Amino acid sequence: MNFAKKFSKRFTLYGNMMYNHYASGNESTLYSEQYLTTGNRYQNSASTSTNRNTMGNGSLGMRWSLDDKTYFNIGGNFSKSKSDNTSDSQQSTSSEGDERINSITRNSDSKSDSHSFSVNADITRVFNDKGTSISLTGSYSDSKSTNESHSLSETTYYQLESSLGGDSVLYRNQYQHSPSTNRAYSVGINLTQPLAENLRLQLGYRYSANRQVSDRSTYESEVYMDSLSNHTLSKTITHDLSLYLNYDGKQWEANAGVLMQPERRSLDQKTGLLLRRHGKDECELEPTVECVMASGQDSLRAEL
Repeated sequence: MNFAKKFSKRFTLYGNMMYNHYASGNESTLYSEQYLTTGNRYQNSASTSTNRNTMGNGSLGMRWSLDDKTYFNIGGNFSKSKSDNTSDSQQSTSSEGDERINSITRNSDSKSDSHSFSVNADITRVFNDKGTSISLTGSYSDSKSTNESHSLSETTYYQLESSLGGDSVLYRNQYQHSPSTNRAYSVGINLTQPLAENLRLQLGYRYSANRQVSDRSTYESEVYMDSLSNHTLSKTITHDLSLYLNYDGKQWEANAGVLMQPERRSLDQKTGLLLRRHGKDECELEPTVECVMASGQDSLRAEL
């Protein structure tokens, strides 16, 4: 569902919403034969699975002209989703003479729940008829998710004797819990200065930061497993400095500029009792040159 409402010449409200739900299932059986020099093998297997997913998202924003030279925009969006999946399977292997070799039974289920939202805003002030202007921008986003999985399995080895004298049986009971978060924000300023009738200079700066945290806790038969669990914390800080020249003529357009991005990254990882810390500083330089020439319906583009 989409909507847009213009309340006046200066104010417009817009947005959309969407909801989706679906479910699916599957059943399968399989029989296979292997002809080997050491003896033939026969295998039967069957499996079932179900999947359910629900998702909803939406956005809302507005455009507001405070006066003839001041413009304000703000918008945001959100989303939420859930899923639930299960699977069951059985498998048996035998040799000639219907002599059993092993059998495997597995049951598993997994669930996930996530939601996110973001907000973006900018305000622009035009100072004169030539088009000199300053824009302030800002954004913030936040997302969280949780994943849970549980698996049970039982494997019986009929030709391998246990310490008690019966068939050997391997039981597995594993549970994993994995929450994660991701937050980011940015602020920036842009200056546009006309230098001639068709020539403009644009200067910009933006500061952005991002923080990601993820955990994975693993339990085997209700016992916490250090080696299968980990914690990760990642941080990134970026400075964007840009300088661009834009020429917009009747027959051709040209853009030239450079973007410099100093960036600092840090990463902390903990697996069991082992802790690793990493840090990295880098700076990227991205020059850009573009020229477009148009003649009627034909155009020629060159980029560097």
